[in-house]
Amino acid sequence: MGALLNLLHGLLVVIGRILGQTLNGKREHDKKRRDLRVPFLVDAWRIIERAANRGGPDEMRELEQAIADVQLFGTPSQAEQAAGVARSVNAREAEGAALDDLLEALRLDLRDEMRLGRANARVVHLRYSSFGARVPISSHVAN
Repeated sequence: MGALLNLLHGLLVVIGRILGQTLNGKREHDKKRRDLRVPFLVDAWRIIERAANRGGPDEMRELEQAIADVQLFGTPSQAEQAAGVARSVNAREAEGAALDDLLEALRLDLRDEMRLGRANARVVHLRYSSFGARVPISSHVAN
């Protein structure tokens, strides 16, 4: 009886070790994927945000690469949104709303990946124009 219990105990230890190694391998794989994916998507988010509501040639050239990166590294729905933006731009039907929706999807996913919590406010683009009214920047908060 004692030998049978020892055999059962040994078998459970071996099974436990195999399961532990399998789960650890999956965690390592997920971490490597995340470590590769997140920097590309953060850079893409910055470029798309910069290009939103701007149509300069420099922004559009960078936007091309950012859209390609999202199609490669984004979730399936983000890749589809990025493809839709590319189709719209290629057909000269680009809308700021399509970029905003893609930015929001990327932001939600990236904040989740980095465990930053959900941001409830939509993305707001700050665009400074040297031709517009100047707004003084102050560190004082109005009471």
